[in-house]
Amino acid sequence: DWQSFVFHDLIFQGESTLQSMYVVTYSKATPYAAFFLGLWALYAACLWWKLGRFIRDISSGTWALKLMMLTHHGVITPLALWSMWQDPVIRQLYSCIGCKEAAQLMNRAVEA
Repeated sequence: DWQSFVFHDLIFQGESTLQSMYVVTYSKATPYAAFFLGLWALYAACLWWKLGRFIRDISSGTWALKLMMLTHHGVITPLALWSMWQDPVIRQLYSCIGCKEAAQLMNRAVEA
């Protein structure tokens, strides 16, 4: 159950306008963005403190960004694969490539 795993409501609750979509989506994404930005700052401070301002003539902030991106993808990739496996429509799309029934399910919300 994804709802117990995330910090926000998974159902889109807003008007059917582009502006509403951005407001709802960005407000839900802000805590995660702040977490990864904080992680980058922590990595940058640790690298600067331990190895200096430059590592092999490249800023320690750049190395910190690389470490943060590796951490981000290491966390997000398994979660994305897990969520895809839980969705019956996506499972059907990958198990029956080119099937008309699976393609029709892509355009509407299906109660699982």
